[in-house]
Amino acid sequence: MDQLMWYSLFKALMTFEIVIPKKDLHLSAYMKAHGAVLKNYKNGNFYFESDVPELEWRVKHAGSDALRVDQELLALKRFVV
Repeated sequence: MDQLMWYSLFKALMTFEIVIPKKDLHLSAYMKAHGAVLKNYKNGNFYFESDVPELEWRVKHAGSDALRVDQELLALKRFVV
């Protein structure tokens, strides 16, 4: 087996416990919308269970159109208010 296949097999067997602070609410919403399981909210932190590691979630979220649209929406709201 090549390295990519081993990595894919290993990753499929892993479950990650991820803690996201409330200041990253948009990331938490993105994770929940894309399949991460919200287990708890406690002391200002969201607790997720996922087969995807936190860093990978952050990279996907940073590259998503949803984040860009929300940022532009906030910028445009400044003109309206």
